Amino acid sequence: MTPSFAFDEEIAACDLCGGRDFAILSSAANVRACVRCGYRFVSPRPSQAQIAASYSDPSFYSGWIDDDAGRQRMWSRRLDLLHRVGAGARVIDIGAGIGTFLAMGRDRYGWQVTGTEISSSAVQLARDRHGV
Repeated sequence: MTPSFAFDEEIAACDLCGGRDFAILSSAANVRACVRCGYRFVSPRPSQAQIAASYSDPSFYSGWIDDDAGRQRMWSRRLDLLHRVGAGARVIDIGAGIGTFLAMGRDRYGWQVTGTEISSSAVQLARDRHGV
């Protein structure tokens, strides 16, 4: 399922530093940069309520869940880049999805893992499949 978002939330202040002066990086993609700290973001953007509702729809992840082998390959390559984090490191994944990356890092490197995820259905899958 491809979510349909209304891009109607204009950003008045930077989420990181509170700055109110933005440079336009891409008019076509609505990408802005905070002049004060350099943080890049989309404005206008979908509201957090729209995003949460869409991501929590169980059908949102159906194609992603079905491609377990592809997901394993993708995360394996990314984990190879992070090997220097070291065994037993504490790792947090913001937007952890169904927890595959965290589970692989825990199993491969002994990381102490935790994650955050806006999708209640993805959180449940992460717990059920990977114990994260």
